[in-house]
Amino acid sequence: MDNSRTAKWMLSQLISTFGHHLCYGRFSESRREGIMLYRSGTDSMRALHKVLFQERLAKQNCHCTPQNQVVNLEKASTQSPTCLATGAEVFHSRLSQQATKFIGMEYKSAKQLTEMDFGHVVKNEVDDVLWSTVWTMMFGDVEHTETPSTPVEAARRLHCLHVISSMLHASRPKCTYPMQLILADVVDTYSKSSELNQILAKFGIIVGRDTLNRYRMSMIAQREHQGVYPEMCGGMLATVSIDNIDKELPWKRMRCEDTQRGLHYTSIQHVNPLPLTGKVGDAPALEDDDSSGLPFHCSPTHPMASSKRQRGRTQTEQPNAKRTYSDADASSAASNDIRNTTAIRVETVTIDDLADRTTTRCLAPRPPGDQSAASPWFQRDQLKLEHLVPDEAAKMEIQSLVAKAYSWYVTKNGAGGLKTYFTDEFASTKCEIANVVYLGILDQPADNKETVLTILNRLHSLYGIGKRLEWLVVVGDGKTFDHLTKLQKEYGNELSWMVPFIGDWHALKALQPVLLKVYWDAGLKSMAAAMGYRGEAMSALANASCFRKCHEFLLQAHEAIGTCMRKALETRKLDVSSADAFLESAKSINDDSWKLWTNFFLRDCVVYIGLWVAIRSGNWNLRMAALKSAAPMFHALDRANYLRLIPQHLAHIGSLPALLLSQLERGAFTASLKGNGFKSVALDEAHEMCVNKDVKMAMTHADKAAIDRLILYLPHRAKMLQTLCRQVLATPHNENSTTVTSDIPSPSRTAAYKLNMQAISDAIVKAQVFDIPTANR
Repeated sequence: MDNSRTAKWMLSQLISTFGHHLCYGRFSESRREGIMLYRSGTDSMRALHKVLFQERLAKQNCHCTPQNQVVNLEKASTQSPTCLATGAEVFHSRLSQQATKFIGMEYKSAKQLTEMDFGHVVKNEVDDVLWSTVWTMMFGDVEHTETPSTPVEAARRLHCLHVISSMLHASRPKCTYPMQLILADVVDTYSKSSELNQILAKFGIIVGRDTLNRYRMSMIAQREHQGVYPEMCGGMLATVSIDNIDKELPWKRMRCEDTQRGLHYTSIQHVNPLPLTGKVGDAPALEDDDSSGLPFHCSPTHPMASSKRQRGRTQTEQPNAKRTYSDADASSAASNDIRNTTAIRVETVTIDDLADRTTTRCLAPRPPGDQSAASPWFQRDQLKLEHLVPDEAAKMEIQSLVAKAYSWYVTKNGAGGLKTYFTDEFASTKCEIANVVYLGILDQPADNKETVLTILNRLHSLYGIGKRLEWLVVVGDGKTFDHLTKLQKEYGNELSWMVPFIGDWHALKALQPVLLKVYWDAGLKSMAAAMGYRGEAMSALANASCFRKCHEFLLQAHEAIGTCMRKALETRKLDVSSADAFLESAKSINDDSWKLWTNFFLRDCVVYIGLWVAIRSGNWNLRMAALKSAAPMFHALDRANYLRLIPQHLAHIGSLPALLLSQLERGAFTASLKGNGFKSVALDEAHEMCVNKDVKMAMTHADKAAIDRLILYLPHRAKMLQTLCRQVLATPHNENSTTVTSDIPSPSRTAAYKLNMQAISDAIVKAQVFDIPTANR
């Protein structure tokens, strides 16, 4: 490089080249800031203004990636405080824009929180620059994957989302989406402490109680205004389940006027088993029909509902908002009874109508009158013997199940139980995911005829019977089914739209004590003792008070007894090559002990297993075969309720319309909650797994006053808590994996299963149950 070419030389060359077109000067006392060159005639103030505008515009609409912006902020922070302040201004601007966006999203839809996906929020709703900056500030690196694959990454994502939510809430207190509002409801659910709520609200972790109560009222107002019918669309085969929901109060202070130590409510749930293909017919609602329905609750005058009806209109009550009315007002409109299903129009009454009218039209069943009126689809003269007694097809279903079970017991390779066999058989089967809607809670006991009548009256209005729907299948346990059939007999044609359906899960549960009553002292008790049952666990098993434990025990006992019988027959050189050969060989033994356990293995326990398999697989023919075979068992073993209810149910099924029966044959008597094969549940079982489970989880305050205030809000809270727990407490997994890990027995479970089978087999051999007498060889 030529040393003579310095800065002064460059300046002299520029001046000599451009002449009077170039101006220069030193505008600072510091020589380090150099000399400024500019074109002659330039408006310096205008140029300065334009440069500043371009710089501000570049800050607002930066086109670089979030990662580069984070790096630029880090470099700026090491250069000068001015650059760091500029980066902080950019960050604050992004924070304000994000808060404005979230404030506009709040309270518009109940599904925003009940179906919130944190991954979707991070990917589509949170600003990229905001997220990347906070992530780098917290963890010192850049997030590499969109979906966390390890628990550490999932925890980091939740921490980062919580920090951003806290910053948004601190900068704009009105911004409570998405974390502060959810966490406030969680704290209120699991804690009764108002001081804890105030402390966490002061730190900005949750919102205050006033904000939470306003949110609750807005959700209740939305449900009252929109109704629940839009959530139930998708198929015309509507099913409603009714069951009791109890909350015990073990620490309640005893009073002389107290008659019970618990809360007893009635929960109602809508289930559409086949939302895609289960259409019975196209029956859209009439244009003038507005019977969208309201949620079930104890009374419109309870504190939660009446708090909004004050002087003037609040923000949750608009001029055209719908309101609910008490049953006393509803009973005054006796002219519109349920029998007029083809001419009824549910009238919409607004708040403005109250000045002129004090009552509203409501569907109410007429008093019992004409006892000759019968349901058009239930005709006793059309009943046949095969409707109540197992025919050849039903017997073939049972025999086929015995053959499958026997084949599995012979050829299994260390795997456990019939559940493993049927899970593998139906592994490739996919089912329609049922549509489940929580209709609400009624502050009345379920085991009451008046309660069931009230529910039927409201269901008639909710579903628009005669306009949207022709039949409504109502499912309940034995007591509820008994009330339904008695009401239908009492009211005749007025309840012709209601199809009573007995709960299969409760029927399966009722079969457990039937089996234990006969076979417990005969040998099942010794088998349970060999498995390690003692004390209260033994008593619970003997009384069949725990469904899951009793179910697993019966399946293991069935397999162990069948295996020991087969080995005993092989020892005596009898044919056991197939299920039919085993059946003939076992029946040829003339011994009381053999006859008893042969009936258990080939008849009684198979009926129980058959009903269980029918529910899990959606096999209607197997279900009917099992119920027909179970009816004599209930009658013989003094089960007073089901010995009467099962034949009534079978008689109703035999008289159903062909269109409705075809849907049941396609599996509409069960509900698939996840769409996997052999994972379907009975409709009453889905009621226990969905609305009852979620509402009980939300009813952590075993206080009637608290429940009365939240009774309309509980279904919404239950769904929100379920969504939160599923995302926060679940272990991340690979979404591309097709393996269902829950269906694969764990090593510890497989080892325990083998130990139980070996213990039962040793107990049977020790007791010499299947030692064939010499005279009968």
